[in-house]
Parts: sequence; C-alpha cells; structure tokens
Amino acid sequence: MQKMADFESESCSSSCSDSNDDEADYGKTLQMLGSKQSSWSYIVQSIKNFQKNGQVIDFATVFLAARQALLCEDFPNAIKLFALALDQSKTETESNKLALSLSLSTNPHTFGSKSRSRPVLQSSLKVQLLELQNLVRTAISSCAFTSPLHTSSTGNQIKKDEDLKQSISSIISNFTDIGLGDATLFSQASAYFLRYGDYDLALDLSERAVALDPLSIFAQEVHENICCHLVERWHFIMLNDSCRNESYKKAIIKGIDLFAGNVNVCDIGCGTGLLSLVASNQPKCRSVYAIEKMKTMAGVAKKVFVENLREEDARKIELINKMSSKMSIPTDLPHHAQILVTEVFDAGLFGEGILPTLCHAWSKLLNHKEREMRSLVIPSSAKLFVQAIESAAILHESRLTPEADFFSLSHSNLCICSTVGMYPSDPYTTHDLKRLPGGYKALSESCLFMEVDFNNPETLFELEKGMARNFPVTVTKAGQLDALAMWFSLCLLDTEEISTHTDSHGCWEQAIFPVNPRTLKHRSSLNVDIGDILEVSQLVKGAEHCLSVTDIYKTSCDGTEVLNPGATDKSTECQPLLLKESALEWCKSQTYCLSGSEIAALNNSELSQALCRQINNFILQDTGCVESHFIHLNNGFSPLCLQALKLGYMHVWAIENNVVHKVLMWKLAQENGIDISNLTLLQDAAEISVDIQARGDCSRPHSNCSASPIKETTVDFSGNVVDSSHDIDEGEHDSTDFRETQNQMSVVVLDVVDWQGRLLEDLNEKILAMRSCLSTYGKVSVVPHLIDVYGVLIESEELLSRSRVVSDEQTLGYKIASFVNKFSTRNHQAIDLQSLPHTKLCEPFKIFSVDLHKLLLGSESTEIEERRTTERQGSSNTSKKSSPEDTQYVHGSIWQSSQLSSTINSTDDDERIGVLAQTSSQANTTKGLTSDADGCKNDSERIQESISLGSKRCSPAEKDLKEDNVEDQHERKDGFEQSVNIRVRITSSGTITALVYWFHFHLDGNKVTLNAPSVNSQIPANIPDALFPASNDIDINGSTLSSNLFNSQLACETDAFLQTHTQLSERSIIDDSSHMTDFEKAESCDIPLAAASSMSNNASASVTSETTISTLDPSQHWQQAAVMTDPAKEQETVVPGDHLHLQCVMGSSALSFWIKD
Repeated sequence: MQKMADFESESCSSSCSDSNDDEADYGKTLQMLGSKQSSWSYIVQSIKNFQKNGQVIDFATVFLAARQALLCEDFPNAIKLFALALDQSKTETESNKLALSLSLSTNPHTFGSKSRSRPVLQSSLKVQLLELQNLVRTAISSCAFTSPLHTSSTGNQIKKDEDLKQSISSIISNFTDIGLGDATLFSQASAYFLRYGDYDLALDLSERAVALDPLSIFAQEVHENICCHLVERWHFIMLNDSCRNESYKKAIIKGIDLFAGNVNVCDIGCGTGLLSLVASNQPKCRSVYAIEKMKTMAGVAKKVFVENLREEDARKIELINKMSSKMSIPTDLPHHAQILVTEVFDAGLFGEGILPTLCHAWSKLLNHKEREMRSLVIPSSAKLFVQAIESAAILHESRLTPEADFFSLSHSNLCICSTVGMYPSDPYTTHDLKRLPGGYKALSESCLFMEVDFNNPETLFELEKGMARNFPVTVTKAGQLDALAMWFSLCLLDTEEISTHTDSHGCWEQAIFPVNPRTLKHRSSLNVDIGDILEVSQLVKGAEHCLSVTDIYKTSCDGTEVLNPGATDKSTECQPLLLKESALEWCKSQTYCLSGSEIAALNNSELSQALCRQINNFILQDTGCVESHFIHLNNGFSPLCLQALKLGYMHVWAIENNVVHKVLMWKLAQENGIDISNLTLLQDAAEISVDIQARGDCSRPHSNCSASPIKETTVDFSGNVVDSSHDIDEGEHDSTDFRETQNQMSVVVLDVVDWQGRLLEDLNEKILAMRSCLSTYGKVSVVPHLIDVYGVLIESEELLSRSRVVSDEQTLGYKIASFVNKFSTRNHQAIDLQSLPHTKLCEPFKIFSVDLHKLLLGSESTEIEERRTTERQGSSNTSKKSSPEDTQYVHGSIWQSSQLSSTINSTDDDERIGVLAQTSSQANTTKGLTSDADGCKNDSERIQESISLGSKRCSPAEKDLKEDNVEDQHERKDGFEQSVNIRVRITSSGTITALVYWFHFHLDGNKVTLNAPSVNSQIPANIPDALFPASNDIDINGSTLSSNLFNSQLACETDAFLQTHTQLSERSIIDDSSHMTDFEKAESCDIPLAAASSMSNNASASVTSETTISTLDPSQHWQQAAVMTDPAKEQETVVPGDHLHLQCVMGSSALSFWIKD
C-alpha cells in the first residue's frame, strides 16, 4: 500500500508562477487529509468528504495528488483523483486567486472547423491541457490493459469497481463539456468498460472514438476488438448461408403444422432472431420465446423484431436475455413449449453444449409425458461421419516432423506436438477441407459412426452423463495417417437436412482430430496400407467430444489380419483414451505440447536454416569483438537461443514465460550437450533490457551499482522449473572494464509477424524497451533488418461473406443486415490467399518499408556508430567517453515510402516511450508531460521507467497514446504508424472487396546484384470457387489427379521466396507454371503520390542478394491478412485501365486503407 510519506517525498514541480505558495497551500491541505501514513484510498475518500461538507480543496492540490498517485502506480486512485480535480475546477470562480490555463491551441482532436467557446477554469497551477490528457490517458490505459481483473464478488470490491467506472465516466463527461473530443482517451475507456462487462458503454465510446478520428488505427482496433467480443464472427457466415436459412424455414413450417392447435415455440440461442421471425409469421404460432444469453445479441434481436414484424406478430415474441439452462416453468415460461428450435452446435457437434442444453430443456421446458403429445425438437437428429486423411498442412501444425531442421538441433528422443488432441479439454481443431493449403488425401471411405436422436430424452440423458466406446475404420488408400476428419448431417425434419461436409459449400468447417503416435497403445508407425484397421476410441460427456486413434491393426499380404507387436487383446471393449489432463502431465512422458502456431513455426526448415546461417555469419565476421551477445525477442517457443550458444555467443537472452517451454529447453540443451549457464530466460523485452543494463552498469569500474533484482526462472538438472531470482551486484561483473563494452557486439532477432498474418501487437513495446540497453553496444545487428509490406486489391465473395451480411436476401428477405453489420470489422486475419477464391484486380505493389535496425537504435544510430569508432581509435587518456547517459538520442519513425532514397525520420514531437512522451531539456517542442518547469522532466522519466520498463505496465494499446502534431492530426504516432498515398492501375474487371497484404523480411544486407523474380510470381492466379475439386481429388503428392491447382502453385513458387540462389528470373518461373499463364503482360504499378516503387517485371531487375523470406510463400507457415473496403461507402467497381488513389495507413499491428474520391 502506497503511504503518504512517499507522496510528500516525491514532490512534483509544476509550471506555476508562484510554486512556493502553491506548495505551502498543498502542504496545509495534506495536513487536513489526516495521517501521513494514509493510503491513497484514504486520501480519495477524505477529499470526497471535504467536498460533501462544503470545505474548499483547490484544483491544484487535487491535481498534484492525482499526478503523484500516478507516479506511485496506484492507477485506480489516480483516476479518481483526476476526476475529482476536474469536478473541482468547475466549482472555482474567477474571483478565486487560482487560474487554470487550458491551452487548446495545440489540441489535435477537434469537432470540425467550427470553433466553440470554452469555459476558462480557475486555478493558479498552470497546467497544459495536453499534459492533463496524457496523464489521464496513462492512468486509464494502465487500468484497462494491465490491472488485474477482480473476480471477487465481495461488496467492497464491487463498490470500488463502480466508483472507478463513475470516475472514468466523469472524466469523459468533463472533457466533452469543454469541447475536447479525445479519440485515444475514449478508446482506452471503452477497453476498460469492456473488460469490466459494461458492453453498451464500451461500444458507445469506441464508436465515438472512431467518429472523432476515422484514420486512427488504435481507435479502429479497439472498436473492432469490442465488436468481435460482442458478436462472434461466425454469425456473419451463418446468416449468409441462404441454403441453411431456407432449410430451417421449411422445417419450422412443417413442425408447426404437425400440431392440431396453437403452438408455442422456444428458440434457444436466437442470435439475431431469424428463426423466431420465421415462427412468428406462421398463423398457428401462438407465442415465441426467443432466448439469447448475450446482452448485445439480444439487443440486436429486439431491433430486428421491431423492424420486421407487424404489431400483431410482434406481440407473439417474448425476448428473454438469459441462459436457457437457468429457466423454468412457470417462473420464466407460463407453459411448456411444443416446439424447440436451436442451432447450438459447433464443428464437433457437442462442443457448444447441445447435450446439457437439451437435457435441461426436456426436464424443464418441454413436454415428454407419454399421455400427451411430445414436444418436438428441430433439428430432430444428427448423423456423425469420420474419415481418415493425410494432409501436410495438418501434419505441420500438429507435430514436429522428423525432417524438420529445428535450428540444427537434435530432437530424436523427444516428442514435440500440438496440444490439440492430447487432452480432453482440447480435442480438435477446425478446417475447411477444401481450403486446406496443399489439399488432403482421403485414406478411408466416410464412415457413419454415430446417430443422435434429439427427440429421445432418455438417450440424451445417458449421453450427457458420459459415453465411451471403440469402433473400427478400414483404410482404403495407402498413405500417412495425419488426422481424422469429422462432420455431421442434421436432419431438421423429414427430408430437410443440413450437412457440414466440405462439399456442401455451407457455413461449416469440419472438426479435425490430429493423430499422434503417443496416443497409440503400441506406438506403431502412422504409415497405413489398404486393408489396415484403425481402432478409434470415442468419448462423449457433456460438451466434450474426443476421437482418438488408439491402435492400428495391420494386414498381411494374403489379407489376413495381423496384430501389432505387443498386442494381446483385440476386444471391442472400450479402453480409456490415452490422453492426459494437461501439458505438464505429458512432460513426464517426454512429450511436449505446444500451440499449433508454434509447431508450424518449428516445422519451417527454410526459416530456421536462414536464421541459423545469419547468426553464424555475424559471429564469424566480428572476430574483433571482446564479446558477442545474442537477444531473441521471440513470440512463442523457439530454440534459436540454444543454437546461438552452440555457435559461441557469450551470453544469450530470450523471452520465455511458459513452464513447459522451459522444461523442453532444458531437455534440448541436455540432448545437444549445450551449456545453458549463460542463457537467461525472462518474461518480456522490458526485463531483458533491465537485465542487460544492470549487468553493463555493474561492469563499470566506478559505478554506483545497487542491487537490481531480476526475476529469472531456470530449470534444474531434473527438468524441474526453479525460481532463480537474484540481485546483480558489482561482484558478479567486476572483471569487465567498461571500455570493453564498446567492443561488444549484439545480435537481435525479432519475431515480427504472428501466424495469422499481422504484425505482433507487442512488437513496438519490445523495440521501445530495448533501445536504451542496445545503446551500450559497440555494434548491433538486427534480424530482420528491413520489412517490406506488399498488397494487392482483390474481389472475393467468400471473404466478403466472412465480414458482413451481404444483403437481406441472404436472410429470407428479413431486414437484418443493417443491424448486425454494425458489428462487422474491416481487419481480417488467417487468410490463405493461395486457396481463397478471388480475382486479382491489380498487380501487387509495395506499400511500406520499415528499417528495424534504425528503429531499434534510433535515428542517430549511424552518427553514434561513427562517434564510437572514433573514440575507440582515440587516445586512452580521453577524459570523456560515450555512455548511455552522455548521449541524447532522437528516436523516430523509420518507415519509408517505397522510392525514397533516404530514411524518413520523425522529429522529437513523434517520440514516445511507452505511453508518455520523453521530455528533454534540449527539446524545443512541448511534449505530453512537459511544463514550464524543468522539474517535470523527472516526473516524466520516473513514470516512463516504472511503467514502461520497470514492470509489465506497458500495454499493447499504449503505443498509440501520444500527442498528435497540431499541423496534421494523422502524423506518425510511433515507429509503426505511417500514412501514404498510392496510385494503383487496375488490370482486371471486378468489384473491390479487400486489400490483402503480406510481409517480406530482409535478413541480411549484402550488396551484390543478381537477377531476381518479381513479386508477381508470388501471387496465385485468379481462383474461382468452381475450380476447387471434390475432397478426394486433391493429392498432396502432386501425381496424376483431376486437379493439380495446389500442386502447380507449390511447385512453381516455392523456390522463388528464399532468394539466395542466382540467375533466377520471373520469366522462368511463369513459364514453368501452367497456372501462371493468365497473368497480365508486365505492367508496373503507378505510385507517384507516395513515391512508391513501381513493380517492374523486367527479368534483369537488380536487387540485393540478401536472404528474403515472404509470408506469402506457401512453403512458409504464415497466413495473410486483409482489410475490407470501407463499409460506409459503396463498393468500387473497376475496369482495366482505371487508376485508383489509395490512402493507406499502417499502425502497430494493423493496416487500413481508403479509396480516395
């Protein structure tokens, strides 16, 4: 608990003209507040009590208290004090001695061109409004993204949470009253209210933020995150499935006609209310109970009912915002329902809880007495099918393959696999089989293995309690068994059916149960032959549904069955699934479970070889350095740090905060004979930075090095994780002369893009955290050192159907689109452009480039390097040497427009560390926390250090919270925010659906020219949906098949991405590929507005020989991301020869674009 003593000792300087008088008044007021050992909560309550009793506490006192509470990292009470300060400012009149100067001349957020008269608040403490904004932003941001979420339901905690909500609302109201619309503040507040369950207010604030600043990437991201939380994306795909909607309509009409009298219908999980609308329009329908547990969706349904129903039909519907399992008769329903309609299903049928839902309904809401006509459930039954398949795509995200390079580390004695299918809580993943990259191969016929009658309550009750059984699947085609694919068919009523098979082209994906040798009883090979028998174990219990291959029975040449070695019993009695309850349990069996994205990255041999080659080259080239350090800012598990130790790096840092990862790291080091005494695993980049600086500070001969506690976890020689937190003191590093730190070399490897195709959300935080520590090195190499962002405009009906309801025609003519599309999002990820049906409307073009090397070191990195070189060559008696404290760094944006020859660096105005702008006495511009007094610099620095670096206070959203440039409110806000205008020439007719984008990583920078392929060779040909073959027609081996679409793409494109070979021309790539013949003649993209480089198809184009990795490459593990066209405008229809002007804006983890008029 922060004490008042700290409050007084950390007195804040301010920009008041008579600061001594203010401090005296401040001290007097503090004495009024009570004991000096009072907590911040006590101070807040005391001020409230004084205000209630009519006692005067001026604005200056409350503001200074709020600022100090922020410095002490008591964010909730800081917010409450800021709210009280703003409330107090309203009560002070012009007759007061104090006058608050609200300087609105630098306000970046305005309400258009009309100026408004704003009240002048009174106080002697002259506070820049932007300083107040930034302080409030910091406090709210910290509460929204970093403060622990209280799950306690105690009355005291609920009251505290409500007080905090009221304070945030008060701050927003006060800012609005003075005409200040702060998009960033509104976005932060909306994130806070979302976290604490106030969805309506969160949505309202996020919408206001987007309206205030339509080009703000941060505001857009927060708003879209809220929309995704409130309305899951599958709603759009399902509502666009007109065949599914029509089938349900027919079944409901038939079901109502089965009953003689008036019918009561219960719609469980009504969503937008589509099925309730269908039922209410039937003459025999007396009432409809539309049940929806999500408050937001219930609100959408209410608006849909009002819009679509006549008054008499609207009276039939009762909307109930409640879990159906908590309802009963007559408390919630006056009588039993004759018909229950629902679609509470996932790809595995039972995963959304259909069994417990229907069991409760049959017990409480439906009639199942024999003497009366039973109620009817629609759908009436389901049939479940399974098929054994081979798929390279599924294999590469399920388990580490033997042929994987794995950073040149041995792993033969370890099983490394995905968590999916290894324990009951994570039994399957989902895929649309016809969209699998590389296709799939069916190893068996589809097998009907289960039927469920939803109108038989006795059977449902038994299933809900739990059922386990075995059943066989016969192999009909030889191959490698990678997974079981499962789908189902819903019998709605009589002949009305809905199938989730991939050939049905509906809204469903299929459930994929990966097969792992560790779940087999006898650990047999997964290679199967025709006639082999797979023993499949099934477990159904509640919402769990597990399928697992537990054994494979081989057949001999004459067709007789041969048991696997060690098999003694072939009975069909159910055996327990060989699964464990957690990933830690599997570690005891030398099996290590990682996420699917981590497994996919580890199977990327091309990437691992390129990275190993790079870090090896660096250490070979820099033989003159005293020490070589290696830093991996990784996203997820990566053993690259072990390879760095193996290559000879003196000390290695990596990010690791998962226990299973640490145990696996130790096991790999043990198997490869690697000494990990110089390996430091920490939780984030901020901790790595603190550790490096602490070690460097302690190595100085005359430094005042106090103990610096570093939380570090290691693994003992038994594989157990232990806490090895320690204090770094002078004794640990007294052997290194500080001069030698300038001869140290550091290699930094950054993971930049997540598996689903977007920049990592915390990438900017990692870069900001590392700047200070990297400045101590004589040389820093960064991998990748440069990122290029490419894009292409496409038309795709499928992508459009994922993002919004296309039209009301899809929803049986009911007006639903306008209500649910309010929650649509423009940004989409996990797109596979190679398999997505689409039409390419232009040639690919470069949008942005970012120099990560300069971004990490700051825009003066070259000058610093030159100065250090001079100092190393100078005489040893030089009195002053370069050090982190001696150097003023200008960190800035390193984004480049495509053809600019020089790097565009931002000014001091654009600099931000964490959430608060760093204040320098040499700066000419007012920053977020500056004032007229130099003393505020210390406050700013303390907040930066304590929030951004000293703890995990810096949130993913904080990177966007800075003062905008008054001249242009869309100026760069951090190193990953940039706006550019691009002119693009259209090459194909169509309607623009989206801009799909991807990244190129430049791993090194050798300046040798060669012929290299154009980026055009990376884009697949136009892919109409009709070209996709049936499931069994796609052969992953690329042999004689009816369709070789995927194989031709893979065969011709794989070698084009890793540009380490020479004499490779685009023409040779196109000529070797049958599917590339539809490319347009080589025409370059016109991008004069952005000075972006045109994409030339000249085969002799000169580029560097550096290793380049593309996230568009099908052989890599990444997917792509897309930005949909602006839903507020009509879609743009284009023809060849058209030129479009695009405004593209890039943020820290997202991209957006607009077609300019």
